[in-house]
Amino acid sequence: MKYKGVLMLALLAGLIGPARAAQGSCTGRTLPVQRMFCESPALQRMEMAIQDLERTHVDAGAARDASVWRADRDDALWTAMRYGFSGREVRKRAWALERARMDELLSRRGLGAGLDEPLTALVRVLRAADVSVDVDLASVWRASDASVHTARVVAGDNPAAVPSPEGVFRSLQVHPTPALTEQVRQWASGSPNLTLHWLASARIGAVESVQGSADCAYRAWFRVDADGVAHVLPAPMLDQAPCIGAGERITLVRAGHDTYVMLQRRVDADTVDVSTQWWAGQRWASPQRVRLRFDHALHVDALRCAVRDCGPYRKAVARLAARYDRSPQAGQLPVPKIEKVVMQRMLRMARRTAAAHPEAGTNRLPFGQDLAWNRFCDEATYFYVRVNGQRLLGRIGHGHRGWRTDDGWLVGLWAERDGRLQPVAGAVVRRARGRLLSVSAMPPAIMPTR
Repeated sequence: MKYKGVLMLALLAGLIGPARAAQGSCTGRTLPVQRMFCESPALQRMEMAIQDLERTHVDAGAARDASVWRADRDDALWTAMRYGFSGREVRKRAWALERARMDELLSRRGLGAGLDEPLTALVRVLRAADVSVDVDLASVWRASDASVHTARVVAGDNPAAVPSPEGVFRSLQVHPTPALTEQVRQWASGSPNLTLHWLASARIGAVESVQGSADCAYRAWFRVDADGVAHVLPAPMLDQAPCIGAGERITLVRAGHDTYVMLQRRVDADTVDVSTQWWAGQRWASPQRVRLRFDHALHVDALRCAVRDCGPYRKAVARLAARYDRSPQAGQLPVPKIEKVVMQRMLRMARRTAAAHPEAGTNRLPFGQDLAWNRFCDEATYFYVRVNGQRLLGRIGHGHRGWRTDDGWLVGLWAERDGRLQPVAGAVVRRARGRLLSVSAMPPAIMPTR
């Protein structure tokens, strides 16, 4: 409650001033996401309050952190628009993103939730280590502190190691209660392979069944008493069937004399949340959470073109991707007024081709037939560019495979020849993970029940 009170006081203080100047501050805004903010006084005032907080928080990475966060926000909102969400739904998403940003900024000013161990220790480790958004942070923590141990994991894809629900506990030389055996058997019915997580120092473990195309994990938690009997342990609040395919990891951790469950969750391309929940001996305590934001750099990979020298296209792709990456949405790459008629004609061709051939045409990356991520997502946008005096229609957006979306950018270029669009160049622009920009204490993502 204290955190919420501080948040609201700070929010009101930040909004009173900007509210007076909100009207008229949207002159010349033409990009879809910015127009949406201008059409919503509440969102506009919130954004102005956030900008004010960003100006008062100055450190080595503050400006870059603000820029990267706003680009990720615009990417999420533009994607929601393109995927057919209603205006109300998009505004609701925007409000949630803005509120989370407010939480981050207030935390850095010393307002909001304080952190107990182990997150305080983990934050110290991460600030000193060279980590990225894709790293298993529990392993980084363990490697830097000899008092930290993580659960032993016996992979379920090895039938000899975990042959059956009964075999799980036989391998530990413990005796499960009937209730625990039934719970494990229930999860095993959804997947033949089980994975055992066992933290011997705390005598706590979980039997995991990974199911579905998103590799979502369902767990039966247990604790072994002094007599070697394994009893059902209530699941921690953080165990909400985390999905490996969505970039989530759950780990049992022993830090000194304390036991925690740790959840690492990917929020977006540059953001990771780390939550911990302490085992208080008879129950799981309330969760705590920190948010880590990382920088990134763009690298042009897998560039292919229709001529021998692809150099001019590489330079153009690098320039276009860097500009689009700053606020990914339609209109970020403007069309010169003098070329609008040409652009519109080529655009009509592209859309006819895309509609007639959903799996080909401008829906796929030129010359990318053998690449795994070679199809543009629905949020991809068209633009117009000149390279070496040649008029080209371009398309830029995330690549996808099935339901999975890549963090980087696909860039395709086509030229008009004999009334048809011909592929000229295609490239994959990879987002390379950079340094840690910021760490913020956040309210728990899952509110505890009493």
